[in-house]
Amino acid sequence: MVEMRETMPSYEELNAQVLRFMGDGQRHTRVDIKDEVVRRAQLSPTVLEEKLPNGSPRAQYRVGWACSNLFRAGLLERPERAVYQISEAGKLLLPHLSDRLTEKDFEAQPRWQQYLAERRQLQSARGDAAQVVQVLPQTAL
Repeated sequence: MVEMRETMPSYEELNAQVLRFMGDGQRHTRVDIKDEVVRRAQLSPTVLEEKLPNGSPRAQYRVGWACSNLFRAGLLERPERAVYQISEAGKLLLPHLSDRLTEKDFEAQPRWQQYLAERRQLQSARGDAAQVVQVLPQTAL
């Protein structure tokens, strides 16, 4: 019998799991990615039932963040809305991928650096430059 995981994977773990799944080179919808990552993570029914305060499934939310940030870092491409495919940069990272893809790993990606710079510029233009640029979600969500 397969042992089910009783805790939600961290964002860092989900980042790695999503990228690893996308390593097949195929196009996948966000829903398909979520379903396969959840299956591979062997999450228990209790974990799958966890909801955010707004009622959204926590697992779906976290996989969505992973997809969005992997895209922003240039590790995934988005050939059409809600459809992702691994990029050349993602393929290059795969052989070196551990069980976690950390903020440090994101910061090493040129597209992520560009994204952060654009975000800071936008915040500065809006007048809220004093705010900390928080782009990777917190584990509490």
